[in-house]
Amino acid sequence: MMMVMSTCELCGREVRGALRTVRVEQTAMRVCHHCARYGVKVPQIRVGQKRSCKPIMPLGVAVKNQALGGKVEVVDDYALRIKKAREEYGLTQELLARRINEKLSVIKRIEAGKLTPPLEVARKLEKALKVTLIKPVEDGTEKAWGFRKLELTFGDIVEVKN
Repeated sequence: MMMVMSTCELCGREVRGALRTVRVEQTAMRVCHHCARYGVKVPQIRVGQKRSCKPIMPLGVAVKNQALGGKVEVVDDYALRIKKAREEYGLTQELLARRINEKLSVIKRIEAGKLTPPLEVARKLEKALKVTLIKPVEDGTEKAWGFRKLELTFGDIVEVKN
């Protein structure tokens, strides 16, 4: 039986057996047990397990689109459009999830209106279902975290004296 020798990426020491994966200054490294104390343990990913959740775009957030040179956002009635188009194509939520390579739970939450699809997912859905989900944001109507930009009101101008 042959023993596998590995090299520590931090100190260069030859190690028999398994190395440990740790994060040292924002870099994942395979190190010996002596050097493991200089980093934070990185959890091992099992086969078939996704690495992390995708970031969720808050409702009404406008995102800069480099290709168009302007800002875009997901339409307000995205849930209804997606569900209607999916049913017209005769797809189940599971089939749609597989087709666009997303989790079934993500599709369910999007159709229920509980999750605004990130632009990447919205583009996949647009392509798969032939619907429009992304619209450009007009000047002056840009939304930030679900609220309109603050505008000047009469109360801002008038100073009340007692």
